[in-house]
Amino acid sequence: MFKKMSYQKFDEIEEETLFERMADFINSQVEIEPYEFVPEKVTALPEVPRNVFFVWWLYCEVGGNGFESYLLQQSGKDAPGAHAGLKAMGATSLLEWLEAAIPISMEWEPDYTESDDLSWFRKFPQNPKFPTIETIDSQEMYAEVGDPLMFKAIEYIMANKNELVE
Repeated sequence: MFKKMSYQKFDEIEEETLFERMADFINSQVEIEPYEFVPEKVTALPEVPRNVFFVWWLYCEVGGNGFESYLLQQSGKDAPGAHAGLKAMGATSLLEWLEAAIPISMEWEPDYTESDDLSWFRKFPQNPKFPTIETIDSQEMYAEVGDPLMFKAIEYIMANKNELVE
């Protein structure tokens, strides 16, 4: 069960660190140990904290190594959650890049292909605008996954404060 952050703790957070601090707060409720999460606890999160959780991990992984690394590694299995979060936050450019990267990644046999149900991943067609992963993992993408995504996440947290804070 998700425990909301106290208003006192929330009010102590500086705005520019709000995304990171809220993500840390949510992560602490679903972690077994650092960077290892209980999948059932993550899926049991209410929608707003779940969106923050998945977008935070996409922000960290894609911001550091691009969609290629994000989708090839174990984190690729979290793409449906990140997709929902990006959509909820209005991060349309990153949403387009993620959707374009998925069919390309299917050719690499990433970790997520070990799943029993790949129907979500298979629903995205090749995007002729992005024929290779290099056209996705571009300077423009890295710029968008930085401060612009952080500010979208902060706006989302503030707009949904009642779902996260009590």
